[in-house]
Amino acid sequence: MQEKNNKSNIIHKKRGLILPSKLKIFIILHPKQNLHLASIALIKISKDNIQMTLKDLIDEAHAIVPKISCEIFAKTSEDYFLIDVREETEIIETGSIANAVNIPRGLIEMKLSPNDDNQSLNADTPIVVYCGGGSRASLAGKTLKDLGFKNIQNLEGGYRGWKEFAE
Repeated sequence: MQEKNNKSNIIHKKRGLILPSKLKIFIILHPKQNLHLASIALIKISKDNIQMTLKDLIDEAHAIVPKISCEIFAKTSEDYFLIDVREETEIIETGSIANAVNIPRGLIEMKLSPNDDNQSLNADTPIVVYCGGGSRASLAGKTLKDLGFKNIQNLEGGYRGWKEFAE
């Protein structure tokens, strides 16, 4: 068993090694070794060192946080804890959805925790997040998932989408 652990850690010991981007990497495994696990280890190493653009971060968040349509939300809004992640100045200028709690995106981590006994939320609380158009809400939703909340949705179209729907 010890030998197996040492072999699986070989990749991790090389994390500090930077290879030229055009260099081909060949993985040579014993027939009983798992190519899939070795590939995942290499992917984890490369992901640790990839610098993402804002667009990449938003795309990743959109892929992780499902959207809820304004129509479905309107019919079931009482089932959700609703968070407006815009800044207070935006809310003063444009308004807000009824019963929304304003927690700006930059404060989500400091204000909410699924394990906080002082708040009525827990990991399974259904939460809908929204911003002006949807991108910041997806990022906030991903953060909430990272914190341990399991039931997060992003209001499709954000506040602008809601205003169009409500008209």
